[in-house]
Amino acid sequence: MYDKDGKVLYTNRSFEELSGTGKPAGRFTGRPSGNNGFELLATRSMDSGENVSSEIEMSGRHFLCGITAIPAKKEFVSVFHDITQLKQMEKLRRTL
Repeated sequence: MYDKDGKVLYTNRSFEELSGTGKPAGRFTGRPSGNNGFELLATRSMDSGENVSSEIEMSGRHFLCGITAIPAKKEFVSVFHDITQLKQMEKLRRTL
């Protein structure tokens, strides 16, 4: 969970392991400014205030990422579903 300015408010252990940043809760990251899939998706949600979802790649893994805007609090929640194995199976099926 993060606010409109990019301050991380809460993370769970899975995200901490995935991101490799330790415990980022309370850390100010600023608005997403990079060009990776998550940052582009987060920026789209922040700018529009709408819920968005997309498949993204991060740290060599594939995720279905959904970002839900909480307009009353000006906060956002992101949820990642690891679909790496599914993608690998799809790739294998195409080669058969």
